Amino acid sequence: DGCRIRIDFNATLDAEGFARMNMPRDRIDFVEDPCLYDAVTWRALRERTGLRLALDRQIALEGVDVLVIKPAIQELPDVDCERIVTSYMDHPVGQFGAAYVAALNAGSIGARCGLFTHVLYEPDDFIESVHSEGSRLLPPGGTGIGFDHLLERQSWERLR
Repeated sequence: DGCRIRIDFNATLDAEGFARMNMPRDRIDFVEDPCLYDAVTWRALRERTGLRLALDRQIALEGVDVLVIKPAIQELPDVDCERIVTSYMDHPVGQFGAAYVAALNAGSIGARCGLFTHVLYEPDDFIESVHSEGSRLLPPGGTGIGFDHLLERQSWERLR
């Protein structure tokens, strides 16, 4: 009870297939990329299903309720639409980079971002340095995004 679900279809459905799905509206926060984005189609899907729709990797507002922003690949746009920050499901350094962007913009983005992606991978020293308190991601030790002791042990090469 009280738990709301976010579903990401990664634009794998067509609009009609998505519209025919019978999902419990009261349990779903939003559906991300149910099908390829098209303003007219998404506006019709929103009206037909009663579900909030979220768009990932693009900036568009028509038919969109939530923009899903991944700081690893895009800037946080200044738009009049709910925005949430997620990691790019990358290395914990990238995960905490996204958490940093979310923290800097906490007053203007959605309160529930998608930053718990470290649990998707096999443990290593970086992943084992990630801790949480309930649903709150805790910063690893160090400066900036943390991991100082681990980053110092890495071999670094200057890129030109």
